[in-house]
Amino acid sequence: MRDALIKVQNYMSKEAEASEKETFHNRDLKWESLVPVIKGELPLSIHAHRADDIATAIRICEEFGVKYTIEHCTEGHIIAGYLGKKKVMAAVGPTMSSRSKLELKNKSWETMKKLLDAGCHVCMITDHPVIPIEHLSLCASLAFRAGLSREDALKCITLYGAEHLGIDDRVGSIEKGKDADLVMWDGDPLDSRSSALLTMIDGVVAYRKD
Repeated sequence: MRDALIKVQNYMSKEAEASEKETFHNRDLKWESLVPVIKGELPLSIHAHRADDIATAIRICEEFGVKYTIEHCTEGHIIAGYLGKKKVMAAVGPTMSSRSKLELKNKSWETMKKLLDAGCHVCMITDHPVIPIEHLSLCASLAFRAGLSREDALKCITLYGAEHLGIDDRVGSIEKGKDADLVMWDGDPLDSRSSALLTMIDGVVAYRKD
């Protein structure tokens, strides 16, 4: 991470120098993709499971003054207090999977609650297609069973996810002016026995159960 961020800083310096001197500058799309991160226009999306890797990633991001989000955050509950002080935004998951590698040995359905209680911003992911996205509501119900409040369980797969991606001005909650992407259920969305009766996309019915 540090090496990549230094290289993109150097790339930006050369680009600025060439612009000032009105000389040719070799473009490199690899480094140009990270320019918005250095400028603070986009967060750096960090894939990290282990507590030590998460802490290291945060330290490097603070070193360069860049915004960031943590994806997976499997051992986040182990350092929840530290992450809460940092106001970390974490996308937790997939939790409905086997412990297929060392990084997953401490995964827990309690991670989301512990992070939220510590003051983190949390949403839930399935890492589709690792766990198919249609099982997201089931994951929310399992987190609810592990102690997450019903309201937070629903928000972790709706509003909090939209906020994590920076698109909550359009989606994530039912508010005037948003995209009107809605689902009507025949029961509690956190009950795996419930079925979708109707789905709307941009206010237009895309599916209706016969």
